[in-house]
Amino acid sequence: MLNDEEHRKLATYFRSFLGSDISLATIVKNLPKQCLVAGKIRVLGEKESICGTWAAQRQSEDTRRDSSFVQLQLLVPTRQQDGRIVDISTCFYGCLHYVIQATLPAIPATGIVQDCQVLAALISLCDTQGDATNNCVWYSKLQKPIFVHTSTIQCVIGRIQVGRRWGIIDTSINCIRTSFIGPEDIDEET
Repeated sequence: MLNDEEHRKLATYFRSFLGSDISLATIVKNLPKQCLVAGKIRVLGEKESICGTWAAQRQSEDTRRDSSFVQLQLLVPTRQQDGRIVDISTCFYGCLHYVIQATLPAIPATGIVQDCQVLAALISLCDTQGDATNNCVWYSKLQKPIFVHTSTIQCVIGRIQVGRRWGIIDTSINCIRTSFIGPEDIDEET
């Protein structure tokens, strides 16, 4: 069962997903709090499974084996030089909490004439910039959780703690490229 905050975030996701002018209050009122939750998924074509924090807490107290971090490709609206706004596919990293199957029942008065079902993932994005397949990417905190479509999840990634921040290990391009950095390049205070 979703708590009130998760329920509202899922309603916000549905509103964005439907791309309609339905009020958030109408969606919140009609969206059930009882949904099917999955804690472990596998991306088609990938060997590793992704175990969200919701399931990992139930399976083991061993936090050293964490497969809840993922690479995502999200569309980011970007203003072009000519003033047009274009969606650009951008690489993000985040912590998967769980995947949910949710159904918004038909609301004929609003134009939704049939049930709408989605698979969405609750993810806390890492506060990063860049693609860790090409550069060293670090983060020290996670953003507040949001729902995204499960198709945006690309693969499981690794991470390593150095001081108070974490380095992303992304091997999604089927090869590993090591970047050596000296102690002078590591700021352990951030």
